Amino acid sequence: MGNERERQLQGKLLKAKEELKFEREELKKVKANTLHIQKQWDHEARKKEREFTKLKERIHQLLTGKNQEKKVGLDSIDKKTKWTRCNVEDWT
Repeated sequence: MGNERERQLQGKLLKAKEELKFEREELKKVKANTLHIQKQWDHEARKKEREFTKLKERIHQLLTGKNQEKKVGLDSIDKKTKWTRCNVEDWT
């Protein structure tokens, strides 16, 4: 009878070890996936920041007139600063 009890406990212990192993593997996968997603997000954030900086620099150049050969052409309708045309192709 004591031998049967020991065998049952050994079975439960083995099952618990297998479950623990499975849970550890799942946790490892989730951590790896989370790390991958975080790296992806960081990369995208840096990319967007670079794009934003370039756009700010481009706008600054256009507003200060430092880029004369690609300056935005604007035609005024009257003296009240209404603009009829903006050469968007010059912005690229």
